[in-house]
Amino acid sequence: CAASVVAARAFCGPSTCSDQRQLHRSILARPAPPSHTLQSSLRTTHIVPRGGASTSLSMTDPSVIFDNAPLIQSTAIFALTNLLGCVLSLLGKTQIHVDLLGTGSFCLAALPALVGKGAALSRVKISAAAVMLWSVKLAGYLLFRIVKLGEDKRLSDLFGSTGGTISFWVFSLMWGILCSLPHTLGSTSSSSGLPVATIAGSILYVIGIVLETTA
Repeated sequence: CAASVVAARAFCGPSTCSDQRQLHRSILARPAPPSHTLQSSLRTTHIVPRGGASTSLSMTDPSVIFDNAPLIQSTAIFALTNLLGCVLSLLGKTQIHVDLLGTGSFCLAALPALVGKGAALSRVKISAAAVMLWSVKLAGYLLFRIVKLGEDKRLSDLFGSTGGTISFWVFSLMWGILCSLPHTLGSTSSSSGLPVATIAGSILYVIGIVLETTA
């Protein structure tokens, strides 16, 4: 403070120096801001998400419930159906049950979603009915073809060995589980979905099943 006064006297006139000293005294006499004011200005604001004190923000609608039961149930149905088909193939020489169980397992796996607790959602009903209709249509056609032909020569060599028979039904199991995932995973959510998406999916399904039938 003394140095600033001496410098002001050296470079300023008498009146200017007097004004400088008054200004300097007023600055020194000004009270310091309260410590809590300074701290509050530097304080970081923390946003607490609604519904609890968790520091992680969730983008999921809290009203939507995910239940893995449909996925587990569908996998179990596919496993049991293909296991039955494998046993029948190992014990017998007929191929009548191959397409009936392999493709028909989709119908059995979708049935709980149509009549179970998830059936309250219209999109689940539509999806399950679509899968079942396709499964019954294709399994019926393949059953008619194998009865008429007697056997599928493409599978005769494969079913001629135990390893080939087991590998066929393992592949059939994986094919069933993977292809049914769009329907099965959709059944695990309690969300009603978007009506536009349901309508668009239904239109695509109708186009697809008509093309498959006429092919």
